[in-house]
Amino acid sequence: NRGVRLGDLLDFFEREVGEIIPESGDDLKHVCLPTKLARLCTRFNLRNRGTAPFELTPNLYAVEALLIRPMTEPSRLSAAELWRPTGGLIEAFVSHCWIEDFGEFCQSTYRYALHAASKRLHGAPSAEVVQRARDLCVYVCAFSNNQWNLSAELGNNIEDSPFYKVLKADTTATVIMNMDQMGALLFRAWCNFEFYFSHELSKEVVLNTRFGPLREINAEKDSEKLIQAWIVHVFELLQDVDIRLARATSKEDLVMIQHRISGFTGTGVAEGLLGAEALNRLLKSMIADQVLPLLARVGNASALQRALDCGATPDAEDSRQVRALTYAVALHGASSAAARVLLDSGADPAAANAAASVVAMFGEGAKDRKRAIRQVLALPAGQREFHQRAAKVAQDEHAIRVRAALEQLAVNSWATAANDEQDSVALAATPVVALADAPERTASDVLGERLTDESVELMAAAA
Repeated sequence: NRGVRLGDLLDFFEREVGEIIPESGDDLKHVCLPTKLARLCTRFNLRNRGTAPFELTPNLYAVEALLIRPMTEPSRLSAAELWRPTGGLIEAFVSHCWIEDFGEFCQSTYRYALHAASKRLHGAPSAEVVQRARDLCVYVCAFSNNQWNLSAELGNNIEDSPFYKVLKADTTATVIMNMDQMGALLFRAWCNFEFYFSHELSKEVVLNTRFGPLREINAEKDSEKLIQAWIVHVFELLQDVDIRLARATSKEDLVMIQHRISGFTGTGVAEGLLGAEALNRLLKSMIADQVLPLLARVGNASALQRALDCGATPDAEDSRQVRALTYAVALHGASSAAARVLLDSGADPAAANAAASVVAMFGEGAKDRKRAIRQVLALPAGQREFHQRAAKVAQDEHAIRVRAALEQLAVNSWATAANDEQDSVALAATPVVALADAPERTASDVLGERLTDESVELMAAAA
């Protein structure tokens, strides 16, 4: 029960490490800046110039040395026990590298939790989503393990270690692999070992980034180029990954890990391969599979080909249930190099049907979204069924965005400057009139009516 409640970790961050700021005012997207930790590192390095074995940077090594140890020294407990003496049941295991910037680590983990909470509390107000995310209990070795009694906690063999016990526990449903801009965890033996056990124990593995889970990334127009460039960069790093070359601080640990992995027998895309070669193939194919739709959006044909060579499925989908080929055709054309690469690799050509309308279902303009959803729902039966799951996701997203716009309008006392979201549900003047003529009606009454009208319209189109 050494789970770290995410809310406690974030409170610790704001208290001791730095600042957490909503990105562009979005309560479900935060940036974590380790400003205080950076100053602590600078002061430490200046005081210990020429005497310390290495300089500290704002990563987990610095957090452990400058913050966790002083905080836990009086009690000689783990940080998790200090924060929650009654313990917390671990729901997710966070696999990461200690050299990762600690701000990026916290931001990545928080964004994962917000994505997971948003899916679980579908359409709930942002305050509820944030609270559910903060309640997530995770295993983070530096905070969950007792740094004052580490040798005893790790045990004499891997099965006795907290890493293995947490991964094996039935309550640990997900393994979150946090990838920073250096892809550092992909080059560390322990992180690869955690991936190996995750596969052996059939755990869900989520590749996670500073922007959130890789498969869930849906860039908004103002940040799309940044995110796309970052994704292509991470994918390029993948080309250099080789588990056989991974490093560990302890030579004994490295030998033990290499020996354990040597007996691994590949399955699926790694069928017929053994040991590190098989694990390499599984790891690369998993990452390539999740990045393929994003590469199709970018239209990078050579990167798409390399992803397919790494074992990506040509029909890979993103979290919106939209296939890579659909993006390639919609954004770059049916005769584009990106589309040809996917088709030549066996992608289902049906994904190209009505591709522009499918992608438009997730656009910025509410009117355009509604029009695209109607177009997809009006397709011939076979084509409609092919894109049915994407259309359902689009309808749900559209309803959530309309709700958010209406709630914001209510908060702003039904401001008259209606934007495109309000136009989509005829809010330019109606709410003001409705409230003026019938003051007993609340904002939530009007909100409910508008959402009902929106749902009925789209359901009728589906029928």
